[in-house]
Amino acid sequence: MRALVVGMGRTGSSFDEVKEKNWVNTHLGAYKKSSAINGIAICDINQKALDKAIEFWNIKNAYNNIENALHEFSPKIVSLCVSADNILPLTKKLIKYSSIRFLWIEKPFSDSVENARKQIELLRQHEIRFLTNYQRRFDHCYNYAKENLNALIGSPQKCVCFFSGGIVNTASHLVNLLLYFFGMPSIVKALNIKKYETTGVGHGDFMLRFNECDAYAFEVNPSSSIITGAYSIFEVHLLGNKGKLIIKSMPMNVVDFDYYRASNSNFKGVKILKEEEVDINKERFYMEQELSTLIGRDNETVGDNEGALETLMILNKLGVMK
Repeated sequence: MRALVVGMGRTGSSFDEVKEKNWVNTHLGAYKKSSAINGIAICDINQKALDKAIEFWNIKNAYNNIENALHEFSPKIVSLCVSADNILPLTKKLIKYSSIRFLWIEKPFSDSVENARKQIELLRQHEIRFLTNYQRRFDHCYNYAKENLNALIGSPQKCVCFFSGGIVNTASHLVNLLLYFFGMPSIVKALNIKKYETTGVGHGDFMLRFNECDAYAFEVNPSSSIITGAYSIFEVHLLGNKGKLIIKSMPMNVVDFDYYRASNSNFKGVKILKEEEVDINKERFYMEQELSTLIGRDNETVGDNEGALETLMILNKLGVMK
């Protein structure tokens, strides 16, 4: 199977071009490790980024023009690692090429709910299977938390989250993760959200209600990004009647679990939290698992299995996306 990666940014290539990486963090890295992929091409209008990826990955098929890449390379699977506003226009180009059967799309999937629905309809019409890179759904650390949530914390009573770097850019991952854990919320409420006039990026705090559990999300550092060097934070604090679980995601997606079980104390009728180890394998293969899931969808109904559309609907209610 031939693969084309469009966009040599962080998730396309450059996350794996740093010494600090502990596992595959990019589309290119996943393709390189997959035995199902027998040819890789890359495309970017930024020649500097293209040259850097060519040298690092030893890529022979590189293009500045996507039409040339599609015509000459004839990929079966395409990764769109581009800005959200470019995904629908590129999708309209991709569906014209019969060789393409799979599409791996960077979050947030589209730049509006309306365009997301258009993309899904186009891909369904042309029977192109697709997957959105909400990687925590494919990460066994987060899978462990979801599968063992009742045993760890019991009935969820409160959820408090901290993030940095903007709502669409970073908190879309957080919203999607909460949907993965709890399903669709009954209430979506913006607490302190505004758009920066210079960038149009939405920043601030919000609340989602899942059954009887309120999840509060607070933006700590709006300027955080790999580029600015400001510190990054992504934490989820889950509190229930049996205990408390804190999931901390650091740069390069290193994950740390802090777990405290509610235990009896020396005071009658009073329980305290005692720290316990969470025994979980920290080796990570989420990008490889995503790719394996996507190319295994030959016989599945074309659909949005990662909750990307639902995530956009919540961002729309928060006022940070159309």
